Amino acid sequence: MAESYFLSDPYRALGQEMSFIQRLEHLYRVLREQLEGIDRFALARYNPDDQSVSAFMYESESGVPFEEYCRPLNQVPSLQQIANDHTIRVVDDMRVFRQGDHISAHADALLAVGLRSSFTMPLYHQDRLLGFLFLNSKRTGYFAPQLLAHCNVWGHLVSQFVAQEFV
Repeated sequence: MAESYFLSDPYRALGQEMSFIQRLEHLYRVLREQLEGIDRFALARYNPDDQSVSAFMYESESGVPFEEYCRPLNQVPSLQQIANDHTIRVVDDMRVFRQGDHISAHADALLAVGLRSSFTMPLYHQDRLLGFLFLNSKRTGYFAPQLLAHCNVWGHLVSQFVAQEFV
């Protein structure tokens, strides 16, 4: 007969009364505990009125806030593509952005603080674009296939909290 064992539930606190920001901060702390190597979490909100993407919040030890970031989505082709295709983008080594003719100030700032790999997921609620989730690591190739399923589910959980707050 198999033995029983008990686990602590790090998500239990989400059932407690807390603000939206506190909820996201808690989710990020749990993610960092579960996946050593996540060094940055950021959310950008999509505004359908002017079709812009703007920085909403971030958590990082690296100090890359992008607090003033706001661009029309059609001026950020990489985000526009994953939004249109409903796909997740994984970049194993963001230094590839330095090999082209132009590097965005955003990518350059992330690289300057040592971030190397990225996971970007569009957030939707009932086919309505809400924004984008960004996870970064200082390790190249960090988002290996075995981690992608966890990041994907976690991203959908974040999406539900964003939808509850803004829809």
